Amino acid sequence: MLLYRQRSPLNGIETLQSRACFSTRDFANTHNLESPVGVAYFSVHRKARTNT
Repeated sequence: MLLYRQRSPLNGIETLQSRACFSTRDFANTHNLESPVGVAYFSVHRKARTNT
């Protein structure tokens, strides 16, 4: 997850049909967002299933 500083409210953002090939860099440039000011990274590891 990225946190951007906004210069003004975001208006008219279209709902995407799919997130495939989504570019956060292109989104930020299109909506005049500045460089990211924060980031949160999540890593999930699942335990192996055991048959009991």
